Amino acid sequence: MTRPKADAARSDRRRLVVVILLIVLGLGLTAAALWQRFSPEARAQAQTRAIADAAIVEFGRGLPKPFGPGPGLVLERVMFEGPHLVFVIRSTTRLATDAARDPQSLEGVRAAEQAQMVAFCNNPNLVYLLSRGMTATRRFVDARGDRFFDVSITAADCARTLVPART
Repeated sequence: MTRPKADAARSDRRRLVVVILLIVLGLGLTAAALWQRFSPEARAQAQTRAIADAAIVEFGRGLPKPFGPGPGLVLERVMFEGPHLVFVIRSTTRLATDAARDPQSLEGVRAAEQAQMVAFCNNPNLVYLLSRGMTATRRFVDARGDRFFDVSITAADCARTLVPART
């Protein structure tokens, strides 16, 4: 008769050990989840996501709308492609195949657009995103969606525009 009581006591101890291990494991997982959620990295990622979402809303407001001073260009949409904030600008009057026949003119337009990208350096939200490794890209396409060219800006481009020239 003492044997069943001893077996029952051992069984109860095993259950107790299993319960304690499960509780410790649960507490460990909870602590890890809380650390991950409230860690500095998680807060920075959440802030970056919020600013990226705000940039999409800010730059996407009222789209599609005319782009630039001349006729025939329309800013159609703003989206993220990986780490690139892409502004899709469509030409309603020219085709990429036609523009390719005059590469010198196309390169002049591309260079002028690239120079205008520094205006993004005045937008604090965009500068924040650029400082986290993202880029801002203007993608010029024709009515069929064929690409003329892309121009991009990075945090380094903004840093170069803000550093005074040495004399």
